[in-house]
Amino acid sequence: MEAELAALAAAGSSAVVQAMATDAWTSVRERVASLFAAAGSGAGDEGHAGHAGDDGHAGGAGHAEGERRAEEEALAAGAAELDLAREKLLAAGGMDRVTEAIETHTEAELRARLRRLLADDPGAAAGLRDLIDEFAPLADGGPAVTNTISGGRFDAPVVQAGTIHSLTLHHTPEAAKDHIDFREGTFNGPAIGVQHVHGAPPERPRAVADGWPRLGALRLPPGVRPARRVGDETDQPPYVPRDCDPVLDRLLAQALRSGGLVVVTGEPLAGKTRTAWEGLKRAADDGTRVCVAHEGTDLGSLPGALQGRDPEGTHVVWLDDIAGHLDEQGRTAGVVSRLTHEGVLVLATMRDEAYAKHGFGDHAHARLLRGARKLELTCRWSGPELERLAEAEDSRLVDAVRWREELGVTQFLAVGPELGEEWRWARRPDGRPWGYELVRAAIDAARCGLRRPLAASEWRMLLVDAEYGVLLEDEWLSEELSWAGRPRLGVTGLLVPEKGEGGTVWRASGALVADALRSPGFPPPGPYLWRNMTALAQRAGAAELEAVVAAGRTALRAPASAGDADARKVITDLADLAGDEADANRWRGLHFNAVGDQEKAFHFLERAASAGHPEGRLDLAALHLVRAEHWLAEAAENGSPHAAATLAALREALPPNPDTVKE
Repeated sequence: MEAELAALAAAGSSAVVQAMATDAWTSVRERVASLFAAAGSGAGDEGHAGHAGDDGHAGGAGHAEGERRAEEEALAAGAAELDLAREKLLAAGGMDRVTEAIETHTEAELRARLRRLLADDPGAAAGLRDLIDEFAPLADGGPAVTNTISGGRFDAPVVQAGTIHSLTLHHTPEAAKDHIDFREGTFNGPAIGVQHVHGAPPERPRAVADGWPRLGALRLPPGVRPARRVGDETDQPPYVPRDCDPVLDRLLAQALRSGGLVVVTGEPLAGKTRTAWEGLKRAADDGTRVCVAHEGTDLGSLPGALQGRDPEGTHVVWLDDIAGHLDEQGRTAGVVSRLTHEGVLVLATMRDEAYAKHGFGDHAHARLLRGARKLELTCRWSGPELERLAEAEDSRLVDAVRWREELGVTQFLAVGPELGEEWRWARRPDGRPWGYELVRAAIDAARCGLRRPLAASEWRMLLVDAEYGVLLEDEWLSEELSWAGRPRLGVTGLLVPEKGEGGTVWRASGALVADALRSPGFPPPGPYLWRNMTALAQRAGAAELEAVVAAGRTALRAPASAGDADARKVITDLADLAGDEADANRWRGLHFNAVGDQEKAFHFLERAASAGHPEGRLDLAALHLVRAEHWLAEAAENGSPHAAATLAALREALPPNPDTVKE
C-alpha cells in the first residue's frame, strides 16, 4: 500500500510540474490547492467538536464561520506556494541546466507533500488520480497522435510529429513560398515537416508581473496591526492625514515615473506601514500591479518576472520592513537596483534602529539606502495633526484623543488590542488569574475616574473587595505588579509604573482601558466598588474626588431608580460627598418608603421638595396620592358616598400605582 501511494505521489508531482508551463496551470493549481486545503481543514475537526464559548454555550455559527475562514486561508496559502514555484521555473528563461534543477527540486518538494497528504488522508487518492488522468502527459502506448492542418494562414514554424504509419503527402502546385512538400512520399516512421513562414511574430507569453494583484483589489497589507472591531466597524479606523503626506506624494510620483526606491523610516509603531500604503493609494491608480513581498520571499525571481511585461502598465514592489529582506552578501541590494533600473517603484518601510545598522558604511545595502528617496516619520504628532484627529468621528480615534496619555496616536491604536488580548488570556486557570484581577481593578479604577497611580498597599486594599476577592502577600503582589508593568511592543505595559513619593506606583495603561471599554459585555462597577474608589479618591485630592463622585452618581442612578437597595445607599453617600443635600434627601426618602417607614419617607421627601428638587416633588406627590387612595378606600368601605365618589374620580384620573414611588 505504501509503495502504491509513493508511486501515486510521484505521478502527481510530475503532472503538476509539467503543467506549470501550460495553459492548464490555473485549473491544476486550484485542484492541488483544494487537496491541500481540504486536508488541513479536516485535521482539527475532532479536536474542535463540541467546542463552547466562554459562557459555556456552543460556538454555533461563529465556529462555522471560523472554519470557513480557515479553509479559505489554507486554500489561498496553497495556491500562493504553487504560484511561487511556477514563477521560479518560468524565471529560468529557458536555461536548460537551471530549468532542470528547478524542476527536479520543485517535483521533489511536491512529491514529499503529496506523500504526507496521502498518508494523512487516504481519501485524497481519488482526487489525485482524477487530476493525473486529466492533466498528465500521454504515456507511451497511448492513443495515436492526430495532427491536422486544414486551411488557414500560419505565420510561424509549423511542426507536426508523431509515429506515423503509411502517410502519403501529395504535391500541391499552387503552394506559395515555403511549404511542406514530401513529393508523393510514403513514410512508415517518425516524420517532421517544418515550414518557415514569413509574417508577424507570435504573441509573447504573458509576463508573471502582469498577473500581480491590482492595487484597487488589495486591502491593507501585512504590517498594519489589526484594530479591534465592534459591530459593523471597518477593519481600520479612517486614516488621519500626516503633515509629511505632501512630501511622500512627491517622492512616490517621481519614482512611479522613472523607477526608484522610496523608504519610509521611523520609530516602532510610528505608523510607517499605514502612511506608506495610503500614499501609494493616492499616487497610483487602481490598475497598478503590486507584488507584496512577505519576509522570506525570494526577491531574486522578481526581475525575471518583469521580462516582457506590459510597457503601458505600472508595477510596484512592496517591501514592508525591508530589513527582513537584507542578506549579508548584498544580493538584495542588487535585486532592488535591477528593479528600479527597470522603472519599477520599490516602496519599503524600515525602523530607525535597522536604518542605523544598515544605512551607513561601504556595504552594498548602505549604498542602496543612500540612493533611496527617504521619508522620516515620528510617533509625536504635531498640533495640526492632533486637530485633524479631534475632528474624527470613528470611536477608536475618539478614544485616542481621550485615553492616549503619554503614547503617540499610532502607538495607542496599535498597542491597545495587543494589551487587551494578553489581559483576557491571563484569566485562564493556567494563566495569571491574580494578575488578571489586579489589572481588572486598575481598569475599573480608571473608568470610575480614579486616574491617580496607586501604591502596592492601595492595590491590596482594593483587591480584597468582594468584586475581586483576592488577598495577596507582598511577594506575590510584587510579582504580579512586575508582570503587569512590563512594556509590551517596546511601548507600554498593562500597568504603567511611575515614581511616587514613597516608591513605585501604578495605573492602568490608557490604551488598555479604552480597549476594555470597547469590549462588549464588560460589566459595570458594582455599588460598593464605587464606595471603595471614592475612599481612594479622597486621598488624591478634591479634583479627583469630584470626578469619581460625579461618575458614580451617573452610573448608579439607573439601578437606584429601579429599586436596587445597595445602589440607593451608595448614591445617597455620593450625593452627600458632592454637597447635594436635596438629592441625598430624595434617595433617603425613597429608601425609607421601600422598607415601609412612610413617616421618614415623607420627612426626607418633603425636605427634598422644599429645596426645589424636581424629582423629589414628584415622588412626594405620588406618595401623597398613595396615602389619599388608602384613606379614601377606608372611608368608602365604611359607607361614605362622598369618599366613594372621590376615590372613583381619583382612580379614573390617575394610574393605580404611580411610577415615581414604589410601595
